[in-house]
Amino acid sequence: MRKHVIIYEWRINNISLYIEKTGDNVKYKLDLESPNFPPGANEKIKWHLKLNSENEDAEDKSWISLSIHYSAAQEWEVKAMYYLFIINYKNERVNVTEFRKWFRNRTDSYTHAEFVKKEDLEEKKRELLPNDSLTIGIELTIYGDNPMTYSNSITLKEPTSHFVEDYRRLFETKEGCDVILKVGDEAFEAHRTILMARSEMFFKLFTLATEEKTNTREIITLTDIKPEIFKSFLEFIYTDQVTEIDLVVEELLEVADKYLLDSLKDLCAESLLKVLRADNAIRVLSLAERYNVPQLSEHVSEFIVCNAKDVIKTPEFKSMKQSNPSLASILFEKFADLKAAGIFVVADSVRDDDPEVSRKNDALDVSQLQSLS
Repeated sequence: MRKHVIIYEWRINNISLYIEKTGDNVKYKLDLESPNFPPGANEKIKWHLKLNSENEDAEDKSWISLSIHYSAAQEWEVKAMYYLFIINYKNERVNVTEFRKWFRNRTDSYTHAEFVKKEDLEEKKRELLPNDSLTIGIELTIYGDNPMTYSNSITLKEPTSHFVEDYRRLFETKEGCDVILKVGDEAFEAHRTILMARSEMFFKLFTLATEEKTNTREIITLTDIKPEIFKSFLEFIYTDQVTEIDLVVEELLEVADKYLLDSLKDLCAESLLKVLRADNAIRVLSLAERYNVPQLSEHVSEFIVCNAKDVIKTPEFKSMKQSNPSLASILFEKFADLKAAGIFVVADSVRDDDPEVSRKNDALDVSQLQSLS
């Protein structure tokens, strides 16, 4: 019996956008559908995957479900065996499950209610969600000689780049390094061309006269950064990732601004937004303004206005007028913009049973707004 093999990987970027965190509570809002696969194959048969965190039929709501969907140009029966899995940060298959099923008629599907536990995505974030992405894979084997399957065995997956892996290897092995960066009491080996390509500041630095050379290795001394922060900075230069960024995010944001690396600023902004709370919102807004991250500033100022009832109780808010009056102006403008858009109700005529009351109570009222100006 002939068999036809398809391997498909579905990468979901910015997975944190579908995960809502409030204190210790985590809520998943996944209702996603993959593209049809395999691309470019026989159009008479198509497959796609669906990922869902709110499966109404599931008895146990702690799982995320994954379903496989089949559609054909005419009624047919397809015998299939398939493996579903997640690709981890080492590019390995984990959470592997095997299934056998007949797909019948013109459309058919099968839902696997217990694909991955929600708590696993949270507790194993570094392993399962590298670079804020979730990669789901399927290895699908179709049996039979029916003319609607594919004429040859095929193995397809979405194009993947080994850029990060290749540059991480250079970062870790130091092969071919031609520059030494002295930071405090530590020295870091690196590749001049990579630094120049990634950072405008390094490009300018290396196009000027260099300080000294040892054999063929140029030595540059940096005095405006701590060694441990520079190590994380260098990791990002090579890999577009930072290990445990939450531990160094504020200082790393400063370095990203100083070395003109906007992509690192964006990564720092994402990290800060993930832990945004009423008690640190003023601090994060201050960082956004200080290091010129307008999207972060926009998001945080809206958060503060929407959660003013809690934010105004914090010491940071109370000292803001004296320590940073420009932030007060930003919040005043944000409140005015949202009020003009009709998002906030400030009139006293709102009924007690109106659902907008809760939003009104959480938002800035007139007296609080006047205190900012």
